[in-house]
Amino acid sequence: MSKLFWKRHALRTGFTIVEGVITLMVAAIVISLCGLVIKMALAQRQSENNLTAFHLYLRMVESKEYQFQFVDIDDDHLVLKANGKRYLISLAKNSIKMTTNHGGYVPLMDGVQNVKWRYHKEILTTTIEMQNGAVFSAQSRLKTG
Repeated sequence: MSKLFWKRHALRTGFTIVEGVITLMVAAIVISLCGLVIKMALAQRQSENNLTAFHLYLRMVESKEYQFQFVDIDDDHLVLKANGKRYLISLAKNSIKMTTNHGGYVPLMDGVQNVKWRYHKEILTTTIEMQNGAVFSAQSRLKTG
């Protein structure tokens, strides 16, 4: 009887239902893991982009080329002066932008939830909260203009 069983089993071709279900489960787990890894990589990249954008913002504010001077802080914007021109840095539509009285703007950071500026004894403190929850803060030395 056992020889007959093994002969039939050896001649069988194709998958059984159990083998098919196990194959589908393994494939689903692999696809889920790939999706999770991609999501984590994108989140890490966004975090690095935010940090880079913050440093570019600081580079602009602390620029030796412009040598900005502090003028005023209002509720939602910062006023700086350089070379006789006034520059307005403000938060609009989740983006920090620098504008002048003559029009045009330079986008400095995107994905910003909130920004706070504070000026005391020639030190400008900038605190930026991103939409993803990250918070960046820095102090810059600016003379009063």
